[in-house]
Amino acid sequence: MAAVRMSMGQRIVELLRQESVSAVFSQGDITTRDVLMHAERAGMLTVGPRHEACAVFAAMGFYAVTGRPQAAFGAMGPGVANLLPAAVAASREHIPVLIFGARRHQGAAHAIRRGQWLSAPMEPLFAQICKFAVVIRHAAEVDDAVQEGFRRAVSGTPGPVYIEYDSMMHIQEWDYPALVPPSRYRAGPQSVSEATVRAATQLLGQAASPVLLVGEAVQHRRCQPLLASLAEKLGCPVLTTFAGSGVIAASHPQALLFQSEAGQQAISQSDLVLAVGTCFPENTNYGRLQAFAANDAQRKVISVDADLAAMGANRPVDLAVAG
Repeated sequence: MAAVRMSMGQRIVELLRQESVSAVFSQGDITTRDVLMHAERAGMLTVGPRHEACAVFAAMGFYAVTGRPQAAFGAMGPGVANLLPAAVAASREHIPVLIFGARRHQGAAHAIRRGQWLSAPMEPLFAQICKFAVVIRHAAEVDDAVQEGFRRAVSGTPGPVYIEYDSMMHIQEWDYPALVPPSRYRAGPQSVSEATVRAATQLLGQAASPVLLVGEAVQHRRCQPLLASLAEKLGCPVLTTFAGSGVIAASHPQALLFQSEAGQQAISQSDLVLAVGTCFPENTNYGRLQAFAANDAQRKVISVDADLAAMGANRPVDLAVAG
């Protein structure tokens, strides 16, 4: 297919739309106008917050409701700086959101001068917080940057990514090739092997007092109905991490508050913990302290998670179910 000439702002919108992004959160500004214009023309929801941090927080909330990452934009200088506090929250809460920041053009940003206007370097700050941070230095690089952004944002444990571009680059035109669909540049959900499922089933069948510990990934993967079905089939106590609150109704007859005496007793008396979508964070005592320390030598642990790097990090597990 022949190349199509368009502005970088329009290309960003096309890249976002094919990833099912339906909302763009940004204060109107000369450094984001082309993106917002094409987003509106494409029928996307464009939201202008009172503060740039609210743009990221709103995108996070939209993700919590829809299960699809959204995009937030900030104007050069304080606009991008105001995105930073919300990026910290997205990182700590493992929310995938694409954060775009405009900056002064390269000649001003890298000049050996004093007193430049709106030229504070922001990418190094976001790089310390986000799963991925990159500076687009040419309109031809936008596909690679956005595709890598989505790849990092939704893989393993989700999180925010930061993409920076020169302030007026979004209006520059370039001959872009046909879009590559997401299924060709990033992997989708992975299936668990039958052998692993059989091993997990055998351990569960042998357990006399299992406990189900549930984390935020159940929310990320939108599998609450499957979780409820699993809980009812096991008929065991169900506890959630702080971040996993709400994935099962607090009124459910099997639900126990983790911090409650009943919850702690259920853990200490358990002979198997099935951890779904959690890395055993600090607020669950890393899965090895306090109530977990009781009877731990006789307790089996099954960890179910999409992030291979998270399993076994905070405490050893007997079976890792990746998928």
